[in-house]
Amino acid sequence: MVPVYLSYKIMSEVIWKKIFEKSLHELYGNRDNFFNELKKLDALRSGAEYNTGSITTSSAWCLLSASNYFMPKKVLEVGTFIGKSTYAIAHGSDLALSKTSIHTCDLSNDIKLDLPVSSEVICYPKTSSTDMFRAIQNQGLKDFEMMHVDGRLQADDFPLIEKLLTDDAVILLDDFEGIEKGVANVFNFGAQKKLNKYLIVYPPETDFLNKYGFHDCSTTSILLPKQLLQLTAQ
Repeated sequence: MVPVYLSYKIMSEVIWKKIFEKSLHELYGNRDNFFNELKKLDALRSGAEYNTGSITTSSAWCLLSASNYFMPKKVLEVGTFIGKSTYAIAHGSDLALSKTSIHTCDLSNDIKLDLPVSSEVICYPKTSSTDMFRAIQNQGLKDFEMMHVDGRLQADDFPLIEKLLTDDAVILLDDFEGIEKGVANVFNFGAQKKLNKYLIVYPPETDFLNKYGFHDCSTTSILLPKQLLQLTAQ
């Protein structure tokens, strides 16, 4: 028999549509406030020793929606910078009435975050991903259900990540385009023979984002555990 072939592009749009529309009315009702708070965080750039780029509004909405959809209790983040992605993840959980605890590190900066969220944010300034993972492990913490990576993971990170994440943890990757670090991180997961359990969800296409009122691009991809995919009658 001839199999039914589904491309990653088709599957990715279906998954993003499901994530975006779970609580669309509630999230859109908070949209102006969300983006106003994001804009305020730009003022923190003046205190950055290493001033780099930050996420787009579309990527921020992807993180907000993903956090709101999956409702993780504990989150790892690599790449704090001025806290836009941290805020998006925390705020998404808050709106789902499912407060989370986010452990986030930044290798180059020591920027103090005072985010308007109920969720807990634990910062590891001027700390590598490897050192943060080790510190968390030394505290006896584990069972993290989500990880956001906006930085290049190192070989030493992967054994630690495996111990810290749950089997069904969702991994969000920024800069998934061309030869940027998000793509490199996926290749590194593959080199560690960790990709078989995941479906790679590509960043949402521009045409898809336009339907929801966004006119910039998103480079946020997802490594979605295949066990989280369920077929329903409707």
